[in-house]
Amino acid sequence: MKENDKALQRQVANCLAVTDNPFSQSARSSQEETIKAMTALLQHTDSDRVLAALNAEKERLELLLEHKPGSMTAAEIAMQDKERLWNCRAAIAWIEKRIT
Repeated sequence: MKENDKALQRQVANCLAVTDNPFSQSARSSQEETIKAMTALLQHTDSDRVLAALNAEKERLELLLEHKPGSMTAAEIAMQDKERLWNCRAAIAWIEKRIT
């Protein structure tokens, strides 16, 4: 993988929002925040490159979540990774819908 592809994948991964407190009624939707970040990213980056980076991040998260957490702290981290994965899938679907 090229260095600029790795940089884009890190940038895309940083766009995948998670809620600080999933039980808060006033918290913004992390999916909406992810889509807002993707909208900004797509203003200066080709959608095919963003989709490729999102798919790579989705695969990374799926591999990461194959294993069961061994402690409560690990389970809490896994919840955030699951939310990132859900938002990643939503972003992929949103971009694919935009370009078709």
